[in-house]
Amino acid sequence: NKALLKAFRVEFINRIDEVVLFRPLDAGTAGEILALKLRRLNGQLAAKKMEVRLSPSASEWLLQEGFSESNGARQLQRVFDQHLVRPLASRILAGQSSTRMVLLAEVRNKGIHLSLLGQNE
Repeated sequence: NKALLKAFRVEFINRIDEVVLFRPLDAGTAGEILALKLRRLNGQLAAKKMEVRLSPSASEWLLQEGFSESNGARQLQRVFDQHLVRPLASRILAGQSSTRMVLLAEVRNKGIHLSLLGQNE
């Protein structure tokens, strides 16, 4: 509250109902956000009997590209979509799917590559 009093006039502060403090995201929290995004994606893919798994290097790469101390995880959704969701969608549209498919996302050539981990007819 002392910082608020230094920055704003009392008349303004009296109009505020509640003060909420936000802490910057750390790498651990960004990893949890990435895990949540992957669970949501796999939830959507369940209807197509597909699943995507991230190798540790792919998780690390996505976090490195999508998270920074200064900007938090703002870029993570964009990186996730560009390097994982779009290639996956292209693969689905090209008809490269079977009854049950598990894909592994790995880092190759400084980017994410999807390879077939398992398939059941």
